[in-house]
Amino acid sequence: MSLLETMLVDQRPAKLFTILREHSPEMLDSIPEIGTALTDIQRSYYAFNRHAHDLFTTMMDRVGRNVGVRFPASWRIYVRYALMRWGGATREEVEREGDFLNYGITWDDAERVFTLLQSDNELIAQLQNFGTEHEALLRKVEQLQKSLSPG
Repeated sequence: MSLLETMLVDQRPAKLFTILREHSPEMLDSIPEIGTALTDIQRSYYAFNRHAHDLFTTMMDRVGRNVGVRFPASWRIYVRYALMRWGGATREEVEREGDFLNYGITWDDAERVFTLLQSDNELIAQLQNFGTEHEALLRKVEQLQKSLSPG
């Protein structure tokens, strides 16, 4: 899973995909009553995973253009900070809970980069699509759970 996927609160789609990816769509389709739903979730999560990778790549590129540190391991710190802020945490909450700064990165600089990323319309659109796709996956998993529930 990408950093973006690991930071999602509800991991049900990822956990189900971990199981489903070991099976071919043809095998999943052959399961009575739920095969089609399983195949749909497998395909949808695969696309979601690719979009998460693309979003992460875009974020890393944008960070790399705007920081003095010149290696990707440090850029991940900025991305992580931004994701936590977009997830609803205040700067103060991230500082209290976070012990992940390194390479001379400061909280002030992490906040500066977050502010820059927030003004990137293309990035914000990708982030919104990522959230929308995850919500759609959650609905599919919930529908599958309901179909498996007795009565």
